[in-house]
Amino acid sequence: MIRLENVSYTYPFQDRPAVEDVSLHVRPGEIVLCTGASGCGSFFWRPFKRRRGVQPMNEPKELFVERFTHTGFRQAFRAYFQELGISVQDWEGLFQEMDQDGRGNRAFLLLEGDKAAGLIQFCPVKLECWFFTQRAGFIRELWVDPDRRGRGHGARLLELAETWLRENGAALVLLTTDTAPGFYEKRGYHRDPSISAKNADPVYKKAL
Repeated sequence: MIRLENVSYTYPFQDRPAVEDVSLHVRPGEIVLCTGASGCGSFFWRPFKRRRGVQPMNEPKELFVERFTHTGFRQAFRAYFQELGISVQDWEGLFQEMDQDGRGNRAFLLLEGDKAAGLIQFCPVKLECWFFTQRAGFIRELWVDPDRRGRGHGARLLELAETWLRENGAALVLLTTDTAPGFYEKRGYHRDPSISAKNADPVYKKAL
């Protein structure tokens, strides 16, 4: 039996609890379905379900990618660039460069069947000067299929990348954005004008 007694949970940077004073008893063989609008607390249940080996219905599968030959990654990355209006003449060359540029690129995919629901690409980086060195992470790309937005996929992908970076020694994560600052600010990032990036976009950082 799974038993919860008087459980409450408030998302970071929110004032009101998404789940408040919930008690639940689930007997063997019973199925519990959690539904609701965005912010109703369904994301709270995800770690709870995973710890018990339960795969929620219709929840995308997570896939860790180290080589960019994976068909799902390539499919998602092409769709991402198409949405941005970026034309690539040599896709094979681009994916080979990702594999071979020596930066340690990694990615997570969310897959619904054989179709990618979203991706996040990231890599470890080293910040150093003549006296100090710091291990950090860089979120390079984050994309969710337009038909699947508003379901928490972006937050889930970001959490996966942050966890991997933290477990591999990063104490800080950096990214640039000029399109979704509010999304990142809600998840603990803040703009740091003292850091500049090659793409000239604002730089956001978060301590892990």
